[in-house]
Amino acid sequence: MVLINQDMFIKKFAKSLRLGRAAAFLGAGMSAGAGYVDWKELLRDVATELELDITKEDDLISLAQYYVSYKQNKKPLVEAIIENINTNKNPTKAHEILASLPLDTYWTTNYDDLIEKALGNKKKRIDVKRCDKDLLYPIKGSDVVIYKMHGDITSSSNAVISKEDYELYQETHGSMLNVLKGDLTTKSFLFLGYGFNDPDLIDLLARIRCMVGEEKQEHFAIMREVKQNEYSTPDEYEYAKKKRKLQNNDYIRYGIEVIEIKEYSDITLLLRKIAIQANKENIFISSAIASSQIKEFDETLLRGLVKSMLELSDESRIISGYGLNIGSIIIDETMQYLKTNDRKKFEEKLKLYPFALGSSEDWTRYRHLMLSDVGVCILLYGTKEKDGQVINSNGMKEEFEIAQRNGALIIPVGSTGGMSLEIANQLIKENYHVEDMRYLQAETDSKRLVNKITSIICNNRDSVEEEK
Repeated sequence: MVLINQDMFIKKFAKSLRLGRAAAFLGAGMSAGAGYVDWKELLRDVATELELDITKEDDLISLAQYYVSYKQNKKPLVEAIIENINTNKNPTKAHEILASLPLDTYWTTNYDDLIEKALGNKKKRIDVKRCDKDLLYPIKGSDVVIYKMHGDITSSSNAVISKEDYELYQETHGSMLNVLKGDLTTKSFLFLGYGFNDPDLIDLLARIRCMVGEEKQEHFAIMREVKQNEYSTPDEYEYAKKKRKLQNNDYIRYGIEVIEIKEYSDITLLLRKIAIQANKENIFISSAIASSQIKEFDETLLRGLVKSMLELSDESRIISGYGLNIGSIIIDETMQYLKTNDRKKFEEKLKLYPFALGSSEDWTRYRHLMLSDVGVCILLYGTKEKDGQVINSNGMKEEFEIAQRNGALIIPVGSTGGMSLEIANQLIKENYHVEDMRYLQAETDSKRLVNKITSIICNNRDSVEEEK
């Protein structure tokens, strides 16, 4: 069995994200980190009441059906599940990172509301689809759509739980399956914490395979490796490993490549790497200069830098605060670029965040929003006036710290002085791209600085850095 290389997977899925052709599918494993139990634990008491051993049960859908048939009522099963889910748990770091990605489509079989909370924390407008009827009423202006294939805690009576529910799914949720079929055909899916034991999904993937043949969409699944401590004997463990190997090979038929991790908590690191890679084309330019030093401002450097960043690739985009003088130059240079590149829209190449009056706490929150999807952070100058004195800009320092924590490539042009020089010195002490930092401290020629900055970005484009 050949599992896909992690770095290759990250680059492939990040590209799908940048192109707007990606979707996420969340399974029970994504909720484990928030304190929710898995399906076996969820049904442990059910198995005990049926005088069965949960450790010997693999077909949990049938187990749920046995309980419904035993009780001659679905309500006790629903109540047992809701009791474990209807608690005030918070999204994990993995949910928060997933919510920050440029995704507009989420599918899940989970009943909890963790992804809704995470997306809400990112100020995204959500349209939740729990049943076929919901598809008739799209929410205007929504940023993302969440399809809850099996319902959720807000409509527990309609939750898909038992084998009978699955058997009737084509009839009760036919429209939702059609939407999923379309998404699986046109988007690259990332399955997270999902065990592929849903018969409807497997049937759907099989139908798509028959329909498109070998030209199927490329999907990815992050799955936890088989754990020895979950089996009673070494023989059972070896058997489970052998079976997983065969399953992973079989998933390739449906266009699904598997990335195995040791623990569900490793999903967070992989998602962070995906976020960093997906944001590589978003280039933040931070530039501030005290009014008394404005004569020292090199407009040629900024114009050349903006032009080079816009031309870096079709997908490259500049992000910046709308600073005095500097914001106007960035806009003007972008407009010049668009005159000869009329296929592109203004908002595709430039995103500005004007700073309004407010408290330092307001500005900090604003900077976090501004830098949330930045892959490269370029720092120029960094001075301001205070009590008649020129001091280094604490705002630029905060922007640097946020970008560094998010794993962005940091490029301070030390030769412009101010906070940029202070940050360059700090990075040299941290042994961060030392040769490049020193070059940018010593060089003052605008054209050579632009060429060097462009070269640094190109040379690091395919690297996958981790958050600090």
